[in-house]
Amino acid sequence: MPWRPLSRTALLAAVTCLLSIGTVIFLVWNPTPVMVTIKGSTSSIHRVPSVYTLRDIVVLLTAAWVGGLTSSYLWFTDHGPSQPTADADDNKTVAIDPDNSATATETDPLERQKRIWESNLETLVGDEQQIYELVLQHDGYLEQQQVVAETDLSQSTVSRKLDLLERDGLIERKRRGMGNVVSLTDTNRQQRQSS
Repeated sequence: MPWRPLSRTALLAAVTCLLSIGTVIFLVWNPTPVMVTIKGSTSSIHRVPSVYTLRDIVVLLTAAWVGGLTSSYLWFTDHGPSQPTADADDNKTVAIDPDNSATATETDPLERQKRIWESNLETLVGDEQQIYELVLQHDGYLEQQQVVAETDLSQSTVSRKLDLLERDGLIERKRRGMGNVVSLTDTNRQQRQSS
């Protein structure tokens, strides 16, 4: 995973977390010495090991709570830069209405995925194209038995064609009960062949 700069809020949380952890470690290893008064008017100072004052306990608990809070914030939130990164594929324009020349930037990942699937469909021929198109018509997810039922192909032919499509990375088959479920992948066959 590449390194990304932290946002100001995440940087502040990271520094606060480190300071609170440092405070906890320091207080655990170095408790405040305790003064003990002995024999009426005379006093003497004695160090009593491993005794914490009320102030030590309050600071220790507060630092532990702040450290836990900031580390949870850092762990569970996306704290990368707030500017969106532009992808070359995201800036394509698509005509909204065939009669109108108005265009809009397409940012919907599902639409982008459907474009990839449709471009893959154009590269296929014969039975592979028929099977791929059927799965595409069912939103990219279909049981293998249903593929056999909706085509004129035998079960073994469907299985062999699915093997070829799976080898090319265009579909995945997963075991579901007694049968398989076929799903389309996000592989773009045209980009794969050009590289």
